[in-house]
Amino acid sequence: MTAASSSPFHTELKQKVDAYFASAHVEKTATTAMYAKTAFWLAYTWGCWAWLVLAPLSFPLQLVQWALFGFGLACI
Repeated sequence: MTAASSSPFHTELKQKVDAYFASAHVEKTATTAMYAKTAFWLAYTWGCWAWLVLAPLSFPLQLVQWALFGFGLACI
């Protein structure tokens, strides 16, 4: 769905979003906490993948590791 930038809907939505960020004292861009969270989950997911590739695991442990890897991907 797209709305022309001059449409009343777009103008009202932009005003409401700007008002939310101003009242919540939140930046529109990512904060340091978001960068830290992303770095953590990227490292976690990369670690799970490396463990899958490099460690000789039994099949049941591989299934658990694949589930942990998928969880990491979902958290990014």
